Amino acid sequence: MLITVGDHRRLGVVDGARLRFGEEAKEPGTWAGRRLMWLDDQPAFELSYWCGTCAFVFKRLEGATSKVSFADAQRRLGDGVDGLDESIIAIFGSVLPVGQYLPLLLRIVPRLISPPSVDDYFAEDLPRIWNNDDGS
Repeated sequence: MLITVGDHRRLGVVDGARLRFGEEAKEPGTWAGRRLMWLDDQPAFELSYWCGTCAFVFKRLEGATSKVSFADAQRRLGDGVDGLDESIIAIFGSVLPVGQYLPLLLRIVPRLISPPSVDDYFAEDLPRIWNNDDGS
């Protein structure tokens, strides 16, 4: 659930950002290379190509052993916040490459969906889309 949205802002470090996103070199004849999240110049996660209907997926890569610790931010977020906190945004901005970012405060509660339950996208929503039925 979206709680609040901040203003677009410039965040990040000019040189030496620990975290970055990019694409591997493309194989000849392919439309795209593998999308990756890099940590300290090592590929750490593979990212799905998000189409807007399926969940965005991060897959941890074998050999990704580095980590970033935000103990202070984790503690403060764990205690609960009522809105965007500029000091927490700055902590996360300290590992990002320079760019325009949109801070969001979200409440996310993961839940297990078993196929073919009523909440299973592939069992319920996708067949409706294939049949051009908008559900109304």
